[in-house]
Amino acid sequence: MGILNLFKNEKGFVFVVSMMLLGILIILATTGYYMTRSEQYTSRNFLVSKMAFYDAEAGIQYVREMVETDLKGCGPGVFSLPSNIDDIVSFPYSTPSGNNFKISNIRKTGPNEYEFKSTGFSHKENSLPFSRGKAEITVTMKRTGGMNYAVFGNTEVKIKSAMDIFSYNSADSLAPPLPNPYDAITFDKSLSTGRADIASNGTITVKQNSYIDGDIHVYYVSADNNADAFTSDPKNKTLHIQGNTNLEHDRINPDPFNISGITDFSSNSDAIMVTSHYNASNELTLNASQNYFNSDLVVENNQKIIIDTGSSGNNFHTYFEGIVEFKAGSTLEIIGDGHLTIHHTKGDFRIKNGCNFIQPPSVEFDSTRLIILSSSTDKIELMHSGTFTGLIYSPDASLQIHYSKGLYGAIWSNTAFLQVDDVIFYDTGLAEKYPGNEIVFTSWFNHRLE
Repeated sequence: MGILNLFKNEKGFVFVVSMMLLGILIILATTGYYMTRSEQYTSRNFLVSKMAFYDAEAGIQYVREMVETDLKGCGPGVFSLPSNIDDIVSFPYSTPSGNNFKISNIRKTGPNEYEFKSTGFSHKENSLPFSRGKAEITVTMKRTGGMNYAVFGNTEVKIKSAMDIFSYNSADSLAPPLPNPYDAITFDKSLSTGRADIASNGTITVKQNSYIDGDIHVYYVSADNNADAFTSDPKNKTLHIQGNTNLEHDRINPDPFNISGITDFSSNSDAIMVTSHYNASNELTLNASQNYFNSDLVVENNQKIIIDTGSSGNNFHTYFEGIVEFKAGSTLEIIGDGHLTIHHTKGDFRIKNGCNFIQPPSVEFDSTRLIILSSSTDKIELMHSGTFTGLIYSPDASLQIHYSKGLYGAIWSNTAFLQVDDVIFYDTGLAEKYPGNEIVFTSWFNHRLE
């Protein structure tokens, strides 16, 4: 057979072509299979990763629920948040049935700031390889509902002209700045900590020539109701609000200390009677070894009461069921290293012209050492007074400040009216001491999603 005849021989040609086509089909089928398999892996992994994320998110909400329950005294009471910055505590509660998450230790990262991680896991039995998911979320949280505002008025806050509100931390030796902390003109505003926030569940009005180094918080009901929650003079060119205006929030608990409705202190049987109308020519000293009680307290012009709060950690209490009045030039001087609480239930609480509440020089601006707790529905007034360092807490009263030289601390009331030429320095140390029993998350970071 010649060579030409070999090329003309077509036997087996169909078989060869068929095998080639079969090979191509096998390649296509194999490619399709692996592509489908890969997509199936990807889809399954995405699904289980999302399920892991949802588990991690459930862990975060579980931490908030259990911490709030313990803070409010409604839970087992086995958990407390860390006290000092960089302290770490373990989360003692086990994961509820049906969930698959793990909670890390909780660390205090700053004043009223805490951080933890929630890791969620997800996998299915008899699932394809690589179908296990893990998600880790890092969050920071803080306690709220406490003394987080310079001024709070449940139904109304009204600030008239030339009102200045700054902030400082009494734990900082540089704050408030001296030697002239009362003069808002020469005061170095850059030293204010930017947390002099104002809040209300009702309305907030700020007039001209005022300086507020913080935010304006208003209770969000609806778009229509919130349109006029915060108002200021549209022609005002001298109003300076350094933070945000009309920050919307959920309703703030108007009485986080739960004192509304208290009308008497008959249960304080260990308290002894103190002179109700004080006009003696010598000083009156109340000793920390005993709590004191009376219906009224009136301190006449230029008279002085000294309260010795005793050693550090001591809590000194006085109870008054009627009018409390410090007349012109009178003084309440606090000595010792303890803390003083003045309880008040009925009638007005008046601090008149030139009256001073004096703290020891070493803690002159530490507002956490004095608190006025008033459940009165009448008025709390600071009129042309000297200085006051402390927290004024009167959730049912109308609080008015007229030409005060300087209030260091915070005010919490039903209505707050701040008059001309007043100055308030909000002590952020109050938020640390009275942080409230509700938890809010301040940052949320999805660290890993696999």
